[in-house]
Amino acid sequence: MASVAERTVSLSVCGLTFRWSDVGPAWADWSTTLRPGLTVVIGGDGAGKSTLLRLLATALQPQAGELALHGLADRRSPLMAWPHPQAYRQHVFWCDPASDALDPLGARDYVQHHRLAHAQWSESRLNALLLDLGLDGHLHKPLLGLSMGMRRKLRLACALASGATLTLMDEPHAALDRHSIGVVNDMLADCATSHQRMFVSTAYEAPDDCADASLIHLP
Repeated sequence: MASVAERTVSLSVCGLTFRWSDVGPAWADWSTTLRPGLTVVIGGDGAGKSTLLRLLATALQPQAGELALHGLADRRSPLMAWPHPQAYRQHVFWCDPASDALDPLGARDYVQHHRLAHAQWSESRLNALLLDLGLDGHLHKPLLGLSMGMRRKLRLACALASGATLTLMDEPHAALDRHSIGVVNDMLADCATSHQRMFVSTAYEAPDDCADASLIHLP
C-alpha cells in the first residue's frame, strides 16, 4: 500500500507557453508545482489570470508545455493533460464565467449537471454552502433569473461541493454583497488548509484572511 506521502496529490506545470495570435506570450516557458491547499494568482486586468485558469482546465491548449496530476488514488503514474484531456478533466472543476453554455438551465439542473460530472461530490457540503450563501430558496428559478452575484455564488457552491482534485475559481469575490464576501473568505481560509484538494483562485490583490495560501504574483 502506498504511503500517505506517496499519495499526496500535486500538479506539475512544466514549460507552459501560450500566446494569443495577435499579442506576445501571455505565459512563456512557465513552470511550477501546485500542492494541496489554496494558491491565489494575483494580478491586474490583462495580466493573464483567467488565461492561466483556462490552461489549467484544458479549456485552452498551449503551444508548448505539460500538465501532470500526481498522486491520484486510482493511478500509479501521473495523469497527463494532453494530448487526451478527457481523463484529466474528470479531476478538475472549472466553470468559465465568460461562457453562456449552461445559461438555458434552471438553477437546480445546473447543480445536477455538476453533480453528475464529479464522482467525489458531497451533497451535505452543497446543502451547507447553499444555506450559508443564501441560495437554498432559489434553486427553483431559471439560471438567468438569478442575479450575477447569485450565479457566482451558485458556481462557487458547486466548485467546493464537487470534491475535485483541482478546483479553479476565477475572482470568487466579484459581484458579491458584503455578507457573502465574508462567507467566501471563510471558505477560502478552509481551502487553504486542505490536505487532499488543490484550489486555485484569482484576485487583484493578496487576500487578508488566507495566511496559509500560496501566492503567485503576475506583473
